[in-house]
Amino acid sequence: MSETKLRRFHSARWDEPLLVDLSVPGERGVLVPSAEPEVAAAVGELDGLLPPGLVRVALPTLPEIAQPQVVRHFSRLSQMTMGGDVTSDIGQGTCTT
Repeated sequence: MSETKLRRFHSARWDEPLLVDLSVPGERGVLVPSAEPEVAAAVGELDGLLPPGLVRVALPTLPEIAQPQVVRHFSRLSQMTMGGDVTSDIGQGTCTT
């Protein structure tokens, strides 16, 4: 009698880097245009619109990455969910009763 050997199942693994690791200085996803002169005149100076406690002291350190690269990154991340986001069943350990 032969012995049946079962393979150990494992899900796929990816080594997806963080967006900050994909950052390339100078790359931009979206270039926001300056406001038209009419809009800037209607709004006025921006310095007085926010309370002093909410004004940034330094610019945030965000990754510099092109928009297509961001889309590819999040598409790969969505494939790592093992299809949990493509069904209507939400019973994957979310039940609290």
